[in-house]
Amino acid sequence: MIIHSLKVRLTLLFGVLTLGLIIGFMTYLYYFSSQEILVVGILFSAALVLVYFIAHVICKPIEQLTRIAEDINNIDLNNPFVVNTNVYEFKQLAQSLSQMVRTIHEQKKSLLELNVSLEEKVNLRTAALNQVNAELISLSRHDALTGVHNRLAIDEVLKHDFLQFKRSSISYTVMLLDVDFFKSVNDKYGHTVGDEVLKTIASTLNSCMRETDFVARYGGEEFLIILPDTKEQSFILAEKLRHVVSSLTFPLGQKLTVSIGLSIVNVDDNAPEDAVRRADKALYIAKENGRNQSQMI
Repeated sequence: MIIHSLKVRLTLLFGVLTLGLIIGFMTYLYYFSSQEILVVGILFSAALVLVYFIAHVICKPIEQLTRIAEDINNIDLNNPFVVNTNVYEFKQLAQSLSQMVRTIHEQKKSLLELNVSLEEKVNLRTAALNQVNAELISLSRHDALTGVHNRLAIDEVLKHDFLQFKRSSISYTVMLLDVDFFKSVNDKYGHTVGDEVLKTIASTLNSCMRETDFVARYGGEEFLIILPDTKEQSFILAEKLRHVVSSLTFPLGQKLTVSIGLSIVNVDDNAPEDAVRRADKALYIAKENGRNQSQMI
């Protein structure tokens, strides 16, 4: 250790100085008797003992402080630095170091508690932020009036299902549903009643669908439905929807019907919109043929 070497150095230093003095005296006393040389030897031995004692008194407290400092994380905080010395300066140093260590440990404890508190706050804020983000994403993909999906969601689902069809040949049907003579409802009863009609139809469509089906408001009084992994049976579902809607009684007692156009995605389609265009054409045919019916292309 560095301190041990310090003790040795101090001992050697004082020893060399003493030896130099003794040699000087021995040279001076060269011509004197053997008794006098013996006395010089005794003095030399006593000087060495004295030098070692002084070095020990100086170095021992420093060694103790050093050992405690090296193991500072495991020391007793009630009395960290205890040194066996009567030297006032070393006692003062030990007290100062003890107070410093207590302060450091208190600050460390405070920092750890603060860190835990900050982590909890960050976790809570992160959870709240994630919830808000999820709500914003949901709002951005749902129609504010009816609560069903909107055009943004339609584009995403159509693209996904079309790519899946191209990759795995999992077909789907696009259904367009239009409320017959809806404009007359707004003109006669007002837009507030018209909005309630749309909400009721949207809720009815949702209740008739499977969990895997997709219902969205396409625009105005039109709704778009995507039926995954369906073919001819989708026409049966369209007819079921048409009969369910026609059986409803709306807020002011009026009865309404719907026209439906359908199209199944096929291998010749180049884009997701191709099936939608065919479904729209089928819907036009249903309206031209007198409404309140389903047509498939």
